[in-house]
Amino acid sequence: MRTRTTKPLFVALALALALAGQAAAQGREEIAVTGAREWLALADSGQYGSTWDQAGQLFQGSTPREKWEASLSAARKSYGNVEQRNLKTVVVTESLQGAPAGKYVVTTFETKYAQAPAATTEVITSVLETSGQWKVVGYNVKPIEGQNGQASGQQQPQQGQQGQGQQGQGQQQPPQQGEQKPPQSN
Repeated sequence: MRTRTTKPLFVALALALALAGQAAAQGREEIAVTGAREWLALADSGQYGSTWDQAGQLFQGSTPREKWEASLSAARKSYGNVEQRNLKTVVVTESLQGAPAGKYVVTTFETKYAQAPAATTEVITSVLETSGQWKVVGYNVKPIEGQNGQASGQQQPQQGQQGQGQQGQGQQQPPQQGEQKPPQSN
């Protein structure tokens, strides 16, 4: 008889542990999305240098702070203030093409800027660093494809998503229109 009462208890315990693991993973994902929103709030309030300060090592290692501030400032001036931002997708992965292995969360928002001719897609790539904190390592803004298949509006410069490994001399290659570049391993 003990076997019968032990077996359901074991199954219940295994199920509880599995659900706890799933909840912990979901909690980590939510922390990464919250971090992405907080990082965007810095950009939205014009604190461009602070976005660099709060970014991950891959981001900081691939883009000098002054260059980032100037690029983001110019792009945000042309787009104007954020009027609306809606969460679209959250993708959790342990591998991104051209990036070192790690735990990544790619968060996508549909965003409407006051001076942009159409809504845009903002993509924030975060990585779980060895410190245990989620840090932004990539930011990309691109126009949403129009009904005729053509992209509308201007593209914001993309920084921090490519590392130093591609050219071997720490130089950045400019991404093509609408292309997201993940961080590269050294």
